[in-house]
Amino acid sequence: MSESIPIKITRIDYRVIALIFGIFVGMLIYDYKYEDYVNNNFTLADVVIILAPLAGGIMSVFVARRYWSSAILGKTYLALGIGLLFYFIANVLYEYISDFVAPPPAAAPFPSIADAFWVAMYPFLYYHLVVNITHFKKTLNRRHVIWMAVIIGVTTGTFLYTSLSQKPPLDFAYFLGLYYVVVDAGLLALAILGAMVFRSSILGKVWLLLVIGFLIYSFADYWYYDYLTLFPDQYSDSHPVNMVWVLAFMIMTYALYKHKKTL
Repeated sequence: MSESIPIKITRIDYRVIALIFGIFVGMLIYDYKYEDYVNNNFTLADVVIILAPLAGGIMSVFVARRYWSSAILGKTYLALGIGLLFYFIANVLYEYISDFVAPPPAAAPFPSIADAFWVAMYPFLYYHLVVNITHFKKTLNRRHVIWMAVIIGVTTGTFLYTSLSQKPPLDFAYFLGLYYVVVDAGLLALAILGAMVFRSSILGKVWLLLVIGFLIYSFADYWYYDYLTLFPDQYSDSHPVNMVWVLAFMIMTYALYKHKKTL
């Protein structure tokens, strides 16, 4: 690394990874066993969903604060923190609308005011990934550009084919869903590139862990927008996709904690 900051090597504690997956499985079982209650009440699952991105956002701010003098790290981790805090605000608004303003059996609120914060989140996530990647890898070769374009093209094309075959109204909600699919595909491509760029660096393992969080998040978003928004009767508060989002943020939070310990 070209940054003039002290480096400490720490190991990934796989007991923590096991605990994260244990919590994930436990919440899935909880949602399944108490499905009717979860779908009709504000529960522990809702609290976990709301707080998961907040934990990551706070940890990002701690990393940024510690290394604000760095030319790159302070600003990129602050951007990540702001993005995750926007996600937290969106979650609070969404849960409030869905549980108190339009409680079940009303349809899930999409789009809603919460989407303003989800939409605004992505530039900060992109800034974090793009600036970190380009700082360590100044140019992309043609192979990188091609497979990144393939990821974005295939993901977007699949969504368009699947969604248009249902003959949905081409309204604001449809194009908002398309926006999420495209930016998530870009996020997925950047996350994979980041894993490749940092795999041999001092941050290789912790960056890979952060990337895994981004990958899981992108998968959950694609699952939701490419399928569940097209078949809204199959989505509920107890749907497994909610816990997949939580899993992504728990992994991101631990990765950020390890960043703080490693840098």
